[in-house]
Amino acid sequence: MIRSRAKSAIGDLSASASHTLSTTWTVPLPWFVLFDPGMRRVKLGKGRDDPEREVSWRVSIADARHRAREVGDLLEATFGDSGPGRVLLETRRWLDSFHPGSAVELDYGGLVQLFADSILQSDTTAEEVHDILDALRTGNVDELAELFADLRDFWGDLAARERAN
Repeated sequence: MIRSRAKSAIGDLSASASHTLSTTWTVPLPWFVLFDPGMRRVKLGKGRDDPEREVSWRVSIADARHRAREVGDLLEATFGDSGPGRVLLETRRWLDSFHPGSAVELDYGGLVQLFADSILQSDTTAEEVHDILDALRTGNVDELAELFADLRDFWGDLAARERAN
């Protein structure tokens, strides 16, 4: 479901690219590969309803394209042209429609209102996605399974909320 939403958001682009891609209730995990996990910005504000509340990452388009190509090759070699590799390929096409001096940002948007401060502060999704890539590179199947399970649990709670609505 997440993959189809991301594909749909990216697939609807015309010759003039949409400047915003969005999905509901989750963030496609392949999008995290574009960013250095250490560049995360967390702004909790004065509580869940504060419009200034934010979790985001920002990177230059050039860096995002480089990471997308590098990881895209790894995912294609591992999974073929489906699953996370497909989402990343479509994301690469989207990135290519922007000037090389541009920047790209990943943010949790309204999802930040659904998380307690402690959850947002301790969220390690970006790090875990990069750890998954390291596990793929080294063939560490046990670590890979554990990391996927952790992410499934974290993001699965939000997906369950969507189904309940």
